[in-house]
Amino acid sequence: MNKLKKLPTLILFSLLPAVGLAAEGAKHSFIPADTVHEVQLTFVESYGDIFIDGTDAKEITIIADDYEQPEDEDEADGFVSVFSIGRDNTGIGLTIEENENSVKITGVPNSASSDYSIRIPHHFSLKVNIMGNGDTIIQNFKGEIEVAVAEGDAVIRNISGPATLHNMNGDLVVSFSEVFQEAPTSITNLNGDTVVSIPPDTQANLQMKSLNSDIRTNLNIAYDTDKRDPYRHNIGQRTVTGVLNGGGVLISLESINGDIVLKKAGDKSGLAPRPPKPPKPPKVKRIRPSIDDVEEVEEVEELN
Repeated sequence: MNKLKKLPTLILFSLLPAVGLAAEGAKHSFIPADTVHEVQLTFVESYGDIFIDGTDAKEITIIADDYEQPEDEDEADGFVSVFSIGRDNTGIGLTIEENENSVKITGVPNSASSDYSIRIPHHFSLKVNIMGNGDTIIQNFKGEIEVAVAEGDAVIRNISGPATLHNMNGDLVVSFSEVFQEAPTSITNLNGDTVVSIPPDTQANLQMKSLNSDIRTNLNIAYDTDKRDPYRHNIGQRTVTGVLNGGGVLISLESINGDIVLKKAGDKSGLAPRPPKPPKPPKVKRIRPSIDDVEEVEEVEELN
């Protein structure tokens, strides 16, 4: 069972007012065309933390914290570096391309590392692909959302979906304000713990799979007894299926090397973490992951 790492200080940083962020970082903003309904964000190299916030505003605003424009040594000789995505057209290490239906925001590979705070109209669909080493926070979106994170913890909160979320190497914490009923939600994690909060009155068909770790919940699920794993503490793959509140949209949760916790939104009872115990060398005590609502979490135990 994996242990939740200390959640990034970005969680607290993201709650600071936008005015404070703008005062310390380089800013780029624009109003997309009325026909735009989707934003695609791609960061393919080592960047800092990424904070993406859905807002009521019409404009897209990007703030780069502590960004330093890299020097191109060849520019003096008339040569410049070029990439398949183009060159930085924002002054903060990003290329922005807009077409009739979507806006594409892409990190330029030779840019210096920076934390980015990106504010997007909350009704837009969102596609995010992050392959850097920082942590990611995404919050306050009402449309379809697709997120793939290769490295680092990811916190995705106050969304309604449908959602397709994947983390490869990090913890994944997700909270729904409501669950969209017209399309399924899929959440997968390769190497990290997964904590998902949904309203207790959600109507859903649930499918949960874990290869090497635990599945826990405090929701009143009507399990499919024909498929329920009779060996609660077995080692190896387990699959749990059932319905919540009579059934509804499919919610699929899958993990390879990490716990899955499915819990009531805003309910901290019944799934309290075990208190940490001091290590007794050479053995290392295993600590259950914290499942407190992420807005109230300041830190959890670091990996030993």
